[in-house]
Amino acid sequence: MTAAKVAGEAARSAPIDVRFIGDLPGCYVLSSREGAGADAIKVFGCRSRSISVDMAVLQAPVQGAVGENIALKLDDLGLLRAIITRHTSDGFVVDLVVPEDERAALAARIDWMKRRHLHDIPDRRESRRWMPRNPVSSLILAGGKQLDCFIIDVSTTGAAISADAMPPLGQPLAVGVMLCVVVRHLEFGFAVQFLSPQDAQKVEQLLSPPQQERSRLLAKTVNSAEAVVASPHPGATRRAANAQQLPGSH
Repeated sequence: MTAAKVAGEAARSAPIDVRFIGDLPGCYVLSSREGAGADAIKVFGCRSRSISVDMAVLQAPVQGAVGENIALKLDDLGLLRAIITRHTSDGFVVDLVVPEDERAALAARIDWMKRRHLHDIPDRRESRRWMPRNPVSSLILAGGKQLDCFIIDVSTTGAAISADAMPPLGQPLAVGVMLCVVVRHLEFGFAVQFLSPQDAQKVEQLLSPPQQERSRLLAKTVNSAEAVVASPHPGATRRAANAQQLPGSH
């Protein structure tokens, strides 16, 4: 039997109620943002914590409205259409819109992911980058503006962030209690570099949202760093440039 026939038989025999529970990174577009202006953020990073052929539970930085359509792209599953059905504390739940003739094939892919995950669970801390256990955090920008954000991945020197903002390159900011500098723009977010390398065992805790009093102190620090970057004084310019050129950027 050919590989194509085997795949076809697997798709036809796959259980339709199969579910994968685990981390599955991806991105999404809200239908309300598709016609927005050029300055609006349209693509956001996310993580599926549970998915079946009928629904998915997503961690995400921007929730959208209940009943809103989204285009969802997940690793190993490709592009999916969905409708937001309810909000959660760190994202939302969607019903997947899957044509009847594609449901068995999607179930087969989910079942394959489930079996692979059970036999090959990586230790992401051994990798240069990994997905944090809790990807939901907060972002403090110059001026004290604070936003929810989603940590796509993290390393000991920086992180990839998705939020309803796209700070300019060189912009100082805080993610959790970590002071950072924006070093690169991504398809659905931006990369930040920590001011110094961090311990892999502690960095996730430092990226957790700060308490209110700590937030105020961080906002003052970010504003001071922004003033240094904006200063025309040659020494300040050099210090800002050095902050952007720390070794080991994310």
